Amino acid sequence: METGSAVKKSDHVRSRFRIVSVIIRLLIGVVFIYAGFLKLLDPAAFAWNIYQYGLVPRDLVSVTAIGLPAIEVIAGAGFMFSVRGSMALIAGLLVMFAFVLGYALLNGLNVDCGCFSAGEPGPEGLRKALIRDVIMMVGIFYIYWFRKNEDEK
Repeated sequence: METGSAVKKSDHVRSRFRIVSVIIRLLIGVVFIYAGFLKLLDPAAFAWNIYQYGLVPRDLVSVTAIGLPAIEVIAGAGFMFSVRGSMALIAGLLVMFAFVLGYALLNGLNVDCGCFSAGEPGPEGLRKALIRDVIMMVGIFYIYWFRKNEDEK
């Protein structure tokens, strides 16, 4: 049986985890909304970025250049407000982005990551984007772990 002091400490720790979880949700949500919004402002530039990777069939590049940013905006907003399924969608997008960035790095592509607006093309920009994605994945894992532990109590 827990003592009063142990219960208070446990509640305090849970409260801090909850605050960190909310901050992570807000930060990742804003990043996705911002990135998606910038791409929607200039879908032709984003279509060019997509085309340069050579992974999407030419006939689907334009649809992808509009659909993917729209999904990013919706997923980011959903994640900020804890909408069911949004965390899985964000996690899936991050994994996909990491694979695409890894593909570009492994194949020596000199492309802009296409993450926001025109940025730093080439390996250095791709590495920075990959690191950013991995950091966001760690944040997603933290939230998942926190939520799973909260559900078990």
